[in-house]
Amino acid sequence: MEDFLNKLNSEQILPVLETQGPVLVIAGAGSGKTRVLTGRIAYLVEKGLAYPEQILAITFTNKASNEMRERLSKMVDNADAMWICTIHSMCVRILRREADKIGYNKDFSIYSESDKELVLKKLIKEKNITEDGFIKTLKTHISIAKNKGVSADRYYIENKYVQNIGVICECFSEYEEILLKNNAMDFDDLLINTQKLFAQNPETCLKYSERFKYIHVDEFQDTNKIQYEIIRDLATVHQNIFVVGDDDQSIYAFRGATIVNILNFENDFPNTKIIRLEENYRCPRDIVEVALSVIKNNSQRHRKNVFSNKESQYRIENWICYSDLEEAKEVAEEIERLFDLGFEAKDIVILFRTNSQSRVYENELLIHSIDYKILGGVGFYERI
Repeated sequence: MEDFLNKLNSEQILPVLETQGPVLVIAGAGSGKTRVLTGRIAYLVEKGLAYPEQILAITFTNKASNEMRERLSKMVDNADAMWICTIHSMCVRILRREADKIGYNKDFSIYSESDKELVLKKLIKEKNITEDGFIKTLKTHISIAKNKGVSADRYYIENKYVQNIGVICECFSEYEEILLKNNAMDFDDLLINTQKLFAQNPETCLKYSERFKYIHVDEFQDTNKIQYEIIRDLATVHQNIFVVGDDDQSIYAFRGATIVNILNFENDFPNTKIIRLEENYRCPRDIVEVALSVIKNNSQRHRKNVFSNKESQYRIENWICYSDLEEAKEVAEEIERLFDLGFEAKDIVILFRTNSQSRVYENELLIHSIDYKILGGVGFYERI
C-alpha cells in the first residue's frame, strides 16, 4: 500500500487519506481520478476502516466497473465482496431481494430496448398511428419522463403544448400498465422502483444504508435526479459519501443528467470537503489551455485551474469556414498536405458532433481518393 501511495502526487493523495464524512473531488480531465478512487477504497480496507462488503462503488459503465474490480483484486483480499457496479446493476441486486415490497415478484423480467419497442409498436398500431418516426418520439418522451420521476399525468401537464402529447402520455400510461401486469421493468424502472422501494419502506432503505459504510460514485456529473436521490438515501446513516466528477465534462443532459447534483452537493451534505485534481496528465499544455479558455465562460461551474506540464509537439490552428462543404474541403486538403509531410492515415482522425455530419466529409474524402473508416457509427454510404 505504501508503494501505491508513493506513486500519487500531493493532490491525489489528499482524497485517499480523507476517510470521514462527505467528500467531493472535482477531477479535471486526465487527472488520474480512477487511480484515486481505487486507491482510496484499498486504503480503507487496508487500514481496517471497512470490510470489503461494506464498500459500494458506483461507476458509469460496466467496463469501468470491471476495470475497477480488476485493479482492486490485485490490491486487497476479498475484493469480490465489494459492490462495484453501475447504478442500474446495483438496483437490480436490491430489487431481486426486495421487489415484493412494491408489488412485483422477485423474479421480475427486465425488458430490453427491443422488448420495449415491440410493446410500444403494438400500442401505436392499436391506435392507428401511422406518423413516421413516432415510435422514436414516444420512446424519447417516456425515457425523459421516467428519468425525471414523473407520471404520465404529470408529464402531460408539464408538456401540454408539445405536439401529440395527449396520445404520447396515453401510450406511456398503457405501457406502464402492461409492464406491471407482466411483472416486468425496463431499464428506467430499475431506478424508479428502487427509489419507490426506499420511499415506501424506510426500514429497507435503512438496512442498505447501514450496510454500506463507504459509498463511492464515479462520473458524478452524469447522474440524474433519481440516481442522485437513491445515492443520497444510501448515504443517510454513515454520511461517508465520496463522489468524483467534473461539471465541465457533463454531456448527458439529453438523458436527464444534471450538473445541479454536483453544484449543490454541499446543500445536502453541509460538511463536505472539496478537493480539486487540476493537473492533466493526458493532454499537452496548449490543448488544456485552449479547452479551459472556452469552458471557463460557463456561468455554472466549480472554480478550477486545470493545467498540464506536457510539452506540445504541434500547434493548434483555428479555421473559420462558412459552410459545411467548405469545411470538409479544407479538411480533405489538409489531410493531403499531411500525407506529403510523411504522415499516414492511421495518424489522422476527424471528429464530428453527430453521425449526420459524416456525409459531407465522406463525399470530400471520396473525391480526393482518401480511404477512411467510420468508428462508433455507420458510414453514410453504408446506410443507403
